Amino acid sequence: PNFPLLLVTVFVLAGVLALFQLAKGSKESISPESQRPKRVAILLSSDVQLSTVEGIKTGLAALGYSEGKNITLVVRNPKGDRELIKKMAAEIVATNPDLIVPTSTTATKTIKEITKGKSLPIVFVDVGNFNELGITNIKRPGGNMTGVVKEDTQASSKRMEILKEVLPKAKKFGMFINPMHVSYDELRAVHEETAKKLGIELQMYTITE
Repeated sequence: PNFPLLLVTVFVLAGVLALFQLAKGSKESISPESQRPKRVAILLSSDVQLSTVEGIKTGLAALGYSEGKNITLVVRNPKGDRELIKKMAAEIVATNPDLIVPTSTTATKTIKEITKGKSLPIVFVDVGNFNELGITNIKRPGGNMTGVVKEDTQASSKRMEILKEVLPKAKKFGMFINPMHVSYDELRAVHEETAKKLGIELQMYTITE
């Protein structure tokens, strides 16, 4: 797991929960609603983000959030299915959780579209391109969204460049790619562009399992 990224995510998530509590404190202090754990829904892209969930749980525990006591985590995993992620996102929003934590650009963009016109707080993580979310300044995202980003697209390109340095005489690379994966279009475009820049032929093999 990317621990620096997870640490920032945990503090952002905890901060949003704290602000949420302060904003509703006067009402909840005399309501049974204040006794229930805060409900946090986490939407993954695939199994790749499972370690992120564990990191968030560990970080929240260190900050005093105990799962089952003052916080409840609900994790939904479409396992790379781009259609299923839309369905899961709609189901999450329908439950009206206290906070939504989508992972990846695709999951966050889907949640944003479904929560349009609503005030549900969103803390995103593992977003590789925040411009796709309509955010021009990540330091001041505005609206009901905030979070942290990573340069995942650039990393994909860099990996190919390193491979070319290790195998300078290579003229053709092979790549397995799942057309049902949430990031399929982005990954394909990045690898094709990098291959062209490096002067190599890229052969993609599609897999579904």
